[in-house]
Amino acid sequence: MLDKIAMQGNNRLTDFERRHSIFKITSVIGDLPTEYITNAISYYQKIIVNNTWYFPTLKDVDLSSFLVRWADVHKAYFDIAEEIYILLEKGEPIESLTTPGLLTKVIQSESMRGWVGKLSPSGLDALLAARVRKLEWILASLDDDTLESIFYYGGIYMGNPELVSAEKDCLNLFAAYHREMGEELTVGGPGENNEAARALLRNYCRYSVKDFNKKYNVLCKETQNPHDISADMAYDIVEKQIAPLPSRHKVLIRKLLEEVRMLNYLNLNLEVKYSFKGFAGLMHVLVFMACREATGIETDVYAMLDALLKIKKERV
Repeated sequence: MLDKIAMQGNNRLTDFERRHSIFKITSVIGDLPTEYITNAISYYQKIIVNNTWYFPTLKDVDLSSFLVRWADVHKAYFDIAEEIYILLEKGEPIESLTTPGLLTKVIQSESMRGWVGKLSPSGLDALLAARVRKLEWILASLDDDTLESIFYYGGIYMGNPELVSAEKDCLNLFAAYHREMGEELTVGGPGENNEAARALLRNYCRYSVKDFNKKYNVLCKETQNPHDISADMAYDIVEKQIAPLPSRHKVLIRKLLEEVRMLNYLNLNLEVKYSFKGFAGLMHVLVFMACREATGIETDVYAMLDALLKIKKERV
């Protein structure tokens, strides 16, 4: 299921590039005010924390159902992002993002993203925490060092380049770009056809060449941790440490660790690329930023909406 979600997210962005061209996308993003790019994530975090998001509460959420819900929510999240991008591509000013209808869509979109996110009792963090608590209870007879080792070697995918964290993936891609191109990226330049550059722009730089070069100058010489071990070695370490436990416990431990690995990969990789820190998130926060400028309201999205409706009524 994780492979399918990752493929869907990547295909969504590569299809987006085919529809609009990588050169056009980077040009549109490059024309945005620099402070919008620089401040996007920190401002979005304020928006997320300082508002109440209205979404359903679910109980007894199984992992398979959650993954389907997460994928559906982020598909809709990207669809709204492309709608916003198209306005910018047409040359519409930032002020065009301040309609009550568009802000309503963005609020609804963020509410659904919150449904599978950190603030939700049936979101990613809650599901992960519940499994960690179960493991801690089952492993209570083991000493702290052994417990920490089990979570370290058993809680993330090791030895699989397809299932690394976003941080490691980003470092490896910048190292590859540095070896292959050896210079900063320019809009429309030859580097935009480089496979590593496209992956970085798509997944970790929100199609911003400025953001790419800023990270390139910091990260280009760093590489993956050479002390990473293979998946088989990690498995053997965990198996040795849980060997003294009853067989029925070991079956449950393996199941819970696999679910922890899946949720950690979602959190440490796919969330980074396809959620609020990525391109789709940038498009959403541009609407919040534009509405802040239009209304003078810092973070209350519902007050922004009321103010925009009042402005619209007065103009009529």
